[in-house]
This record gives sequence, structure tokens and C-alpha cells, in this order.
Amino acid sequence: MPNTKVPVPEGITTHQGVIHEIEIREPTLGDLMEFGEPYAYTRSPDGQPFVTEIPSTIRQYFERCLVSPKDPIVVESCTLKTGYAVKRAVLRFFQQDASEGEPSTISEKA
Repeated sequence: MPNTKVPVPEGITTHQGVIHEIEIREPTLGDLMEFGEPYAYTRSPDGQPFVTEIPSTIRQYFERCLVSPKDPIVVESCTLKTGYAVKRAVLRFFQQDASEGEPSTISEKA
């Protein structure tokens, strides 16, 4: 899967200047083995299955897979709107069935 680019319309001032795009690479098997899935499968009290995102794991993947800009200030400087776009971009990597190349049944709601 190619790298994903997330637009930053408001711009973020980093040590490299003002950036208007964040590039994220696909996680590797090593990343997956270290961090695990970015969500957990659980059941409600009445037995209905649902997926719960794990924000700390999503952040770990974002920090590890950040290609450009390579500046930690990006994590703390994104607006909420850009933050949601970044989160969706990270989760999208996990929504492909590796054996079939088909999207999984996990919905992408933000």
C-alpha cells in the first residue's frame, strides 16, 4: 500500500517551516507485533459485538509511521479536524484484509 498523505489546510509551523501535508507510511509486521491492533473487539452487556478504538495505540502508529515532516511537534500541533483525518488515515491501513485485498467490515466513523 502506498504512503498516505493527509492535507493540513491550516498549516503547522515546525522546525522545517510551515507544512501543509502529513505523510504516513503503512505499518510493518514489526510495528503490528510491537503495538498490536489499534482497536479491540468487545461485546455489549446484551451480547452485541462492537469495535473500540485504542487511542494510545493509534498514536503510537502515527508517531512510528510518520514519514514527513519528521518533527514530533506535529502530534501536538494538529487541529482537531486534521487530527481526525490523521486517525482515519492510520486506521485505514488496518481495514484491508491482507489475504484478499478487500476492505474489512470495520466501519470508518469519526
